[in-house]
Amino acid sequence: MGAASVEGSGGGPYSIENSVYFNSSSSGYLYRTPSGTSSPTTFTTSCWVKRASSGSCHKLWSGGDSVNEACDFEFTANDYLQFTQQSSGSARDLITTNATYTDTNWHHFVCAIDSTQSTDSNRVKLYVDGTLITSLSNTNYPGSSETFRWNEGGVANAIGRESYLDRCMLNGYFADYYNIDGSQKAASDFGETNDDGDWVPIEYTGSYGTHGFFLNFQDGSDLGNDVSGNNNDLTKSGTLTQSTDTPTS
Repeated sequence: MGAASVEGSGGGPYSIENSVYFNSSSSGYLYRTPSGTSSPTTFTTSCWVKRASSGSCHKLWSGGDSVNEACDFEFTANDYLQFTQQSSGSARDLITTNATYTDTNWHHFVCAIDSTQSTDSNRVKLYVDGTLITSLSNTNYPGSSETFRWNEGGVANAIGRESYLDRCMLNGYFADYYNIDGSQKAASDFGETNDDGDWVPIEYTGSYGTHGFFLNFQDGSDLGNDVSGNNNDLTKSGTLTQSTDTPTS
């Protein structure tokens, strides 16, 4: 089935043509190691996700070299949404929702980080379908100007599984996957509420930063192709499948 169009913020149609299916049994994922020696304090990830199953850990992204030094955004084994940064083997930063996310419809997830914010609760913002999540069971926020393993130069980053171990594989679909380096964005940079009251994607028009990328999954032979203009391509490992099942189809 071809992708339908939705109205974007500029009044024109915005259509997501392709997604990518991650089958946890095939161990497929995308990965890259950012160049240089950057130590990021600020970034945003935005992606549309359709889970094919629940009840197990699914990583939306992961950065780090070991379980002792890692930064992750995930569905936990109990289906909570969670941001974690491990340091010296313990969870130094831990933000967990009270809500669980188990259905198999398309949803939009944003993780917006800026540890330079003076108010600690502004340092990690999680959005689901355009709504800032304020009902949280864990609120261990990052310290002032803390640096993170995601987008860090020389550190392994992965989408769809843990970056350092072959586990927590996503079982489901990703569409319109953005990584914004150096800016804390809001969900409204990537989506809007349409006339029917539904949260729908729009075209992102901002900058990407040095290690930023945008994956639209339109090149079936190169599903890690970065179309942001940065050429921060990701490498595929295992089996991933291009699909026309998208949030606008």
